[in-house]
Amino acid sequence: LVEAQIALEEGRADSLLHGAEALHFSGLIGDLEALVRVPVAFSDQFNSVGVATLERSDWSAATTAFDLALEIDWSDAFAQHYLGFSLDNDALEPQRVEASYSRALELESSHATWHARLISFLIVQARMSDAWRRWTVSRDRLLPEDSDSPVDLYANLHIPVAANLLRRAELGMTYKVLGDVPPWAQPQLLGFRDQSHR
Repeated sequence: LVEAQIALEEGRADSLLHGAEALHFSGLIGDLEALVRVPVAFSDQFNSVGVATLERSDWSAATTAFDLALEIDWSDAFAQHYLGFSLDNDALEPQRVEASYSRALELESSHATWHARLISFLIVQARMSDAWRRWTVSRDRLLPEDSDSPVDLYANLHIPVAANLLRRAELGMTYKVLGDVPPWAQPQLLGFRDQSHR
């Protein structure tokens, strides 16, 4: 943090680098005072703090960091998603969680994990018809019929969604989700056999 302030005062070109490092390490140790002491020019700088605070499971600090990132750039899909993720852990603001997850997917729809988190949120909220609609949209977007999908896609979409469905004893939808995994991918997926057995 000191190096960042000196570099800024001297007008050095490396001031942004030192600032980014100061923000990252401040997030790791929980010193969010750096957010007001280091000049922030990009939403990614706040995202770095948010990620560091998530690593410490400090949901409140992460929420603050991602909120600040979105003040700089409302179209930052990463900040939108992880704001929803940090808010999702205390379940106190479900409307904000859903809005952030949804906005992130409007901006960037290629992340299977992001789709799975929104679907899982809807499952936990017992909004099964919404979860099914979102599942259908996500599945169609991520798994086009005329292409071979990597096994990671099934690991990041199908397995976490099925796990949340099983926690709520939603067996009909679980059966459909797991039935969507092609036979060639099933042996490669950690959890598939257990979920199918359950």
